[in-house]
Amino acid sequence: MADVGGDKYRSYLTPEELKTTKWRAGPPNYDAVNKLFEEGRTNVWAEGSLEEQVQKFVKTWEMEMVHKSDPNEYKTLDPEKFVISMNGKNFFNLKQVAEVGGSYNIFLHTSLPPSLRFFDPDQETYESSQSAFKTVFPRGFALEILKVYSGPPVISYKFRHWGYMEGPFKGSEPTGELVEFFGTAVFEYLTGKRFSTIEQVAKIGGGYNNFLQTSLPPSLRFYDPDQETYDSSQMAFMTTFPRGFALEILQVYSGPPVICFKFRHWGYMEGPFKGHEPTGELVELFGTGVFELDENSKIVKIEFFFDRGELLSALMKGKPYDQSTPQASSGSGCPFMA
Repeated sequence: MADVGGDKYRSYLTPEELKTTKWRAGPPNYDAVNKLFEEGRTNVWAEGSLEEQVQKFVKTWEMEMVHKSDPNEYKTLDPEKFVISMNGKNFFNLKQVAEVGGSYNIFLHTSLPPSLRFFDPDQETYESSQSAFKTVFPRGFALEILKVYSGPPVISYKFRHWGYMEGPFKGSEPTGELVEFFGTAVFEYLTGKRFSTIEQVAKIGGGYNNFLQTSLPPSLRFYDPDQETYDSSQMAFMTTFPRGFALEILQVYSGPPVICFKFRHWGYMEGPFKGHEPTGELVELFGTGVFELDENSKIVKIEFFFDRGELLSALMKGKPYDQSTPQASSGSGCPFMA
């Protein structure tokens, strides 16, 4: 390992623990990804700082979830109470995590139709998903904590994953290019600093076409913001949600000048969307937002983190719709900010 006492960025990896712990496929070795981390990180947090502690907890938690075979040996979480969620919904306990094939399949869980899934977690096992990402990132997919918005017992933070595509992925050749992934997460602690819940959401911009910005290839875009104008995007969502797409703040993790919060958008699909009939069903979108204010309490920067697939998949449930039928529009303005 990186040093004789264990791994310097993760706990519970001393030589004795490496020998006595039940591992899925032998003890992990983080030498390569630690080197990648040290070469590519944007911050070197002071030892003992909140950021350094959170970073070490997250890396340790990931190590246990991926590599330990016996949940009773987990030290970062309570196996009986732990749940994990993407975007504030579809919570999984440890048994369910195992059933769907572990961490990658949970993190990439989606409600998009199978035809739009380049990576389909429903068709992957723990072994196949691990093999896929170890092949595409032979030096690992490093993690750093960029900012901590609130400390225990509810820790909210922004993270960055990165690596280099030096191997093939699902039939696509390696490019050697840097691959980065940004997001936010929330850890809730029980007594003794054991994780109770975690939510991770993916980063996707703000506003309509920015809000639904994507780097997916055009063939996998049900809604393509690159092909929409301000007017067409407004019309599409105001038609789908004639009563608006309401917004509420569920929790605030930090206050000014950096405000970090969890939100919920919701509305009823009472109009058609991109050729699909209205279903009348409730459509919900969960995520986190970060607003940075200046000394005059004016916004200078906004970031939103959520999964666009959760929204778009709900709008694809209706049968193909004859768009020549007249469509009612909303007079309530932007439904996203109702």
